[in-house]
Amino acid sequence: MIYVIAGILFIVMVVAINKNISQKVKIGTLLLDLRDQSTRLEDCQDKVLKYKTELKAIMTTEGYKNLLEEEQSLAKRIKIYGNLEKLLEKEQSLEKQLELYDNQILDCEFGIEDDEQQWCVESIGGYKELIKDEKDTQRMLVRNNCGTMREDINLKIDWDEEVAINKLILSNFNNFCDKAIGNARNKEFRVVEATIKKEYEKINKICPYGMSISEMYLESKISEASMRIEMADRKGELLVNEDEENIEEELSVYEDGVKRAEEGIERANKLIESDSEADCEKGREIKRLLEEKLVELRKKVEEDKDILKNKKKGHIYFVSDVQVPNQIKIGLTRRADPMVRIDELSQSAGTPFKVNVHGIMAVDDAFKVENDFHNYFRSVIIHEKKEWFHITVEEAQKALIEKGFDLRLKDGIFHADYESNKKRLEKKGITI
Repeated sequence: MIYVIAGILFIVMVVAINKNISQKVKIGTLLLDLRDQSTRLEDCQDKVLKYKTELKAIMTTEGYKNLLEEEQSLAKRIKIYGNLEKLLEKEQSLEKQLELYDNQILDCEFGIEDDEQQWCVESIGGYKELIKDEKDTQRMLVRNNCGTMREDINLKIDWDEEVAINKLILSNFNNFCDKAIGNARNKEFRVVEATIKKEYEKINKICPYGMSISEMYLESKISEASMRIEMADRKGELLVNEDEENIEEELSVYEDGVKRAEEGIERANKLIESDSEADCEKGREIKRLLEEKLVELRKKVEEDKDILKNKKKGHIYFVSDVQVPNQIKIGLTRRADPMVRIDELSQSAGTPFKVNVHGIMAVDDAFKVENDFHNYFRSVIIHEKKEWFHITVEEAQKALIEKGFDLRLKDGIFHADYESNKKRLEKKGITI
């Protein structure tokens, strides 16, 4: 027994001695690694010190100082150039604004163009840019004293008096031309051209000091007249092309609706064939609703196809703003559903309520009918481009009867949202 215990103790001592030896070996290894790292650190510190000495030597040289000065100078120039670019951009912006104001003053003094004539430069068919170029030509002629001319250049005239006469001559001529062009719908250009030339000769005969309108200015006004009359003649054709894109898009939506309705009816038929009475009843109701919708959609598809085929068909509508009395818009749309266009009017007008619809009628020659109504009420037009007229519903109804249309216009306000909001605001002491 004693020998066994002694053997166990001997084994334990041997294990402890081995463990101690292993730990000492690890410690020795770590010490060696630490010495190596310390040596490398010392080498790095020596190198850093060396680099610092070399850098200090370089920084004290004349070349380095020059380099620093060039860098600082370059930074200043970059900053100056940046500020210069901003100033140039601002200058260009101010020049454009100044040119705009200068044009407005010139237009006002010489009658070249005013707000009432802006409808003439609608952005259709590229005419806007062409007419603008011609107006710029007229401004250039006026600025360079080429709008008028004098037979006797040696005749002494007070400068202020000459400028005043120039303004009077050209403003009268420009106003006459604008009226002649504005009333030129459905007229031959040659008639307008002859009228303008006749007025040109008439003004030149009565101008004082031998002054007269230059031939270059006359040619520019005739060129403008040609473009404006051509635009008016082609307006219907150009708007047809624009409308067709909207109608084709609308047709695509209706055809997609037809397809989905037919698919829905097929699913409803499967429900009807099921054993459940509840499912059968549900299927029959769904099928009935979808068939009604399908008939409506197919009708709209056919109407759109007919409109695309017949480019003259469309709807004439009479609408008003509920907050502005005695003003009616007479417009046209070639949409199969005219209310789509009228809803667009409500959204684009920026008014708190929808436009008031007094009546809509389908016609075979929409552009001709619309033009007839516009000419009928031309003396009370508010804005030609916007197609608003200072008329009552009774006056619009009278025109419809005279022109042989059966449409009966509704008078009053027809929007529930207007009445409900009006009552709500009146309770708060606000009158609309």
